[in-house]
Amino acid sequence: MLELEQVANRRSNWMAWAGLGLMSVQFGILARLTWWEYSWDIMEPVTYFVTYGTAMAAYAYFVLTREEYILNDVRDRQHLLLLHKRAKKTGFDVNQYNVLKDQIAKLELDLRRLRDPLKLKLPPKPKQEKKETKEETTTKE
Repeated sequence: MLELEQVANRRSNWMAWAGLGLMSVQFGILARLTWWEYSWDIMEPVTYFVTYGTAMAAYAYFVLTREEYILNDVRDRQHLLLLHKRAKKTGFDVNQYNVLKDQIAKLELDLRRLRDPLKLKLPPKPKQEKKETKEETTTKE
């Protein structure tokens, strides 16, 4: 499972970096067209439609997945899709793995509960008396 997790993590990180690269290229093209090739009067409607197209793409993501387009959620969703796809290829049963992990979590919770003396209603540990030092005994006399 650890290997599948690493592969899915690498792939989703690669996709995030690719998205950043594409956004940088888009910015560079729009900047070049705005300040060197044309003027803002010509490029303003172009940037409006680019922005509107981005909003349409985010809404299309919502329509298809029924989730908001929040970058962390998109990355997590992509990670899970890649993980399940790789697990299916290798024959790894993710559902059985999740059941076992849930059982482990329940058992660990039970162990923590059993180790807690307040839950067992045990008396508190008695305080250890401080041993008197030589100086304290001589000052008492």
